[in-house]
Amino acid sequence: MTNKDRLISLLGFSPANNHAIDGALTDAGIDGSEVYDGGNIVQLKNAAIEIMELLLSTPDVSNTEGQAIKYDRNAVLARIKQYKTDLGIIVEERATITAKQPW
Repeated sequence: MTNKDRLISLLGFSPANNHAIDGALTDAGIDGSEVYDGGNIVQLKNAAIEIMELLLSTPDVSNTEGQAIKYDRNAVLARIKQYKTDLGIIVEERATITAKQPW
């Protein structure tokens, strides 16, 4: 398995084009074609976080067959949170307000 394959496995999906993956690997200083050996898991998880955060800011799209491609936003957020926790990155919890029905 290559570093690129491992990054895709961390994402849980393979993007339609690999520009985001290639860019994240380059930014992390990792050669995607080299054999994955476990020594750069921290850099790969950081790259996965970067790509998933990019995904969250991308609108749903249609593929070449005209089918809509949608991702489960909550699942992506949960995966980002898990990787940040694994890496010791502080995850800021957002406050929520719950209102009671007045009648």
